Amino acid sequence: MSSQERSRYIEKAWKKKIFEIPVQEDALDEVQKEDMMVTHAPITDSELRNLAMERGTQIKEYLLSLDMIGEERLFLLEPGLSEKTQEKEVRVDFSIR
Repeated sequence: MSSQERSRYIEKAWKKKIFEIPVQEDALDEVQKEDMMVTHAPITDSELRNLAMERGTQIKEYLLSLDMIGEERLFLLEPGLSEKTQEKEVRVDFSIR
């Protein structure tokens, strides 16, 4: 994603006002707005589960498109939600049988 696209999406999300803004809005730059959205935007376990399932489906479809493995060997399992961490690391577990 280009920096222009990123800026456009940040502004679009910011305008939805999904949480109370604790400071004067005009005083915030793009980085501060993004940080506030990440910190204060409500995200439910259901939304995280749906996101994980979408990602898993996309990856499964990609692997199948390579024609290197049969569909009967790929399984999409329920995601396991863990405690939130401050790390920006994303982990995906794969199991091919």
